[in-house]
Amino acid sequence: MVGIYDLTGGIYFKGDMLRKSIHYCRLPSNPSDDVSWRKIQIDKGRLVDIGVSVLEHDLIAILTYSDHPTIPRRSRIELSLIQLSTGRQHPLARNPVLVVSEGEMFQPAILLEIVGEFLVLIMTHHVGGPRPPDSIHVFEWKTGTLKMHITRPCFTYHDFIFLSPTIILLPNYHLNTLDAWELPTGTTPAPTEPFLSLALPGLSLGSFIINGSCRCEPNPAPSGIKHSNAAFSANPNNAIVVLNMRIHGPDGASAYSIYVHRGSLLQVCTTVRPEDEDGVSHFLPSTFTVERVPGKRVRAWTDWGPPICRAFDASTATLRWITTTAGQRAIVNLADNVEEGEHDPSLMLLDFNVYNVLRLVRAWCCDTGEFPDHEVDLQYTEITVSGLREPIRSRLPYISVKIPFPQDWRDRFEGLLLDEERILVLLV
Repeated sequence: MVGIYDLTGGIYFKGDMLRKSIHYCRLPSNPSDDVSWRKIQIDKGRLVDIGVSVLEHDLIAILTYSDHPTIPRRSRIELSLIQLSTGRQHPLARNPVLVVSEGEMFQPAILLEIVGEFLVLIMTHHVGGPRPPDSIHVFEWKTGTLKMHITRPCFTYHDFIFLSPTIILLPNYHLNTLDAWELPTGTTPAPTEPFLSLALPGLSLGSFIINGSCRCEPNPAPSGIKHSNAAFSANPNNAIVVLNMRIHGPDGASAYSIYVHRGSLLQVCTTVRPEDEDGVSHFLPSTFTVERVPGKRVRAWTDWGPPICRAFDASTATLRWITTTAGQRAIVNLADNVEEGEHDPSLMLLDFNVYNVLRLVRAWCCDTGEFPDHEVDLQYTEITVSGLREPIRSRLPYISVKIPFPQDWRDRFEGLLLDEERILVLLV
């Protein structure tokens, strides 16, 4: 069971099984570094999720679910804003406890992220009970002001990433698109529709998306990295985005993963023109409409995706853990892809940094003997995934190297997580 966890800013967070406390520690950089665990106790209700902005704001936002204090058979979801270094209410939060919702007695799934002045959360109900609409709440966390609240049919949205401090990108699981929304600033009214949708690889007849996930670390930090002693930090614009999609089709379940730089996606979303110099439209024909999104604002996958993305067949991969990217690196765990008699998973480290790719290519061209265990892929490739209408073509260059798997991990191995400095191996 994965439970509540996060890895960001060099700190590992883990909720307990009872959802009554959060344990966290700063991970060591050297074997001699001391590791000490700290705990935040949940005094009211049950822990639902956390959102963390360690380096920009020294902030952890804690979501809890509890019985309504005055109305029987009703629930309340609250958001507590805590200063991580002190464990007390954050001094910059005018309202350190925000009421997110009050409703029926069904606990939702919630994902939240904090960037700059904004705290964005998505609330969904996918398991048990009624299926109310998905809802997106956008708060100015310092003032407690709700700047934007939108709803969509259940299982439309359940995760997102920040493309910039004021633009979020959400996989739309109903429509098989990536929807770009602009967050309202100042007195600008909140939008009611995404300003652009990016179509994903087309599904074959009878296929549909079961679930998915997306991640990009680190987040943009418009007010700067104030709470870090590191000499250098990854550029959020260059950070790699991972998008995982699980599909159910006539031949059963399958999955694929797409990797793309955050800056490339942002450029696609913000600089596109209706037509190129040859008069060719960048958007799908106007006859293609998806719900309330005009077809002229849906950009075809073949137009935007293949040159800037790299796709992998993830049908046999372990996708339970999402904190598998940091900066321009990613780890892939093919733990379920084992041949008969083979017990060790195949663990790979991927590097999408173009300068590292060029460095490896130069070393090979000069026959220096460096990087003997590394592989590099510079060309367009195609992968065939069951449930998709046609193969996915992509070409983002990358380096790969296999991660050794010691024998004493075999019966204890749970998963791998990644941050900018280290690979974290989870053993039980």
